[in-house]
Amino acid sequence: MAKLNKMVFDKTEILCLYEAGETKISRRTRKISLLYNNVQSVAIKPCTERKGLKVIDSERITIRTSKLPRPIEYYKWAEGKYFDEYKAGLRLFCKQNRITMYDEVE
Repeated sequence: MAKLNKMVFDKTEILCLYEAGETKISRRTRKISLLYNNVQSVAIKPCTERKGLKVIDSERITIRTSKLPRPIEYYKWAEGKYFDEYKAGLRLFCKQNRITMYDEVE
């Protein structure tokens, strides 16, 4: 469960903490500042997550940006209580800055 808020919203900018790396050993937490013109699209979709040995239904936020070769992803179970704040903030940010948003959950 997330212990801190990994996304902070401004009118034209998002500050994100994300994990970069191929394997669990090489993963490091990175921070990035995304201006509205660097964000290509945002998607909120249903998915499944592994919680121990169980597979549970969940949601995933995917942010595609021109600054990174891979999208930034946040999962509902991993982010805990902050996930709904992320969704609300991204919906408002995309609407104000005319960014393509795929919302398959609402």
